[in-house]
Parts: sequence; C-alpha cells; structure tokens
Amino acid sequence: MGLVALLKHASRASRVRAAVLGIIGAVFAALAIGFPTRLIANRWFSRMTPTRTQDYIFLIVSSLLIGATVGLVSLGNSISTQAPTKALASGGIGTVFAAGCPICNKLVVAVLGTSGALRYFAPVQPILGALSIGGLTWALHKQYRSVVNPWCVAQSNQPGYGT
Repeated sequence: MGLVALLKHASRASRVRAAVLGIIGAVFAALAIGFPTRLIANRWFSRMTPTRTQDYIFLIVSSLLIGATVGLVSLGNSISTQAPTKALASGGIGTVFAAGCPICNKLVVAVLGTSGALRYFAPVQPILGALSIGGLTWALHKQYRSVVNPWCVAQSNQPGYGT
C-alpha cells in the first residue's frame, strides 16, 4: 500500500492531525534553526558574517523534511517502530552548523580559532548541509516505510533478522 492509498483509507481526522502536526513541526524546526543562526532576525543572537543563499536553502529544505517526518509519525500505528529521532536530531543539529556563522559558533572557534573557522570550517559548511539534508531525507524515508508497510519494518528490527 502506498502513501496515497494510506491517506485514502485514513480518517479525515487522522489526515488533518498529520497535516497540522507536520506544519507545526516545520515551523518549530525553522524557528529552532533560524533563530540561533540569525537567519531569522532577532535581538538575542548576532551574526558576524553575512548570510548566504545556501544558508536559507538549508533552513527551508531541512524544515520541510522535519515537518513531513513529524506528520508521518502521527499516521503510524502500534505495529510501526518509533520515529527516527536520532536522524532527525542529527540532521537538525547539522543544519545549524551548516547554516550558522562560522566565527559565531563557539565550539568551532574553540577548536580551530577564528581564522581556522573561516579558512577550514566555512568551506566545509555546504558539505555538512548536504549531509544533513541527506540524513533528514533518510529519516523521512524510514518513517514513510514504517507507516506504509509497518509489518516489514517491525520484522526487520527483530534481533537476527537478515543474518
């Protein structure tokens, strides 16, 4: 059964709940990533380097992937496994590092220094962003599989399966 068939068979309340939770998840992710990276203007955080177009792309794509995964989690049933929370968390944190100001990140500056952050970390940020989006895409795919075909996912999580 595909996602379209699943949505046809799901109740209207389930579809609405999934859409609302997906939108809330995407907005929360955008705020959680956008505020500390100062992609969303605020008075609590500052940015010492100008924002780049790629920063906004990472913010938007990551927020949409997180929101879609959260929406799918609400369509799960008792057989399906828990949400891929590790992949969602690491993808969100990776996006913060990828979209953030390289010299505003205290951890990076502590390890590399200010010039090292600009020289070594800034060029790696697009790769980190791509890896984060890849991880979030994988999390969405894993959640999609657990919703569309929960029996296979539950069975594949059993010890010794596939050996």
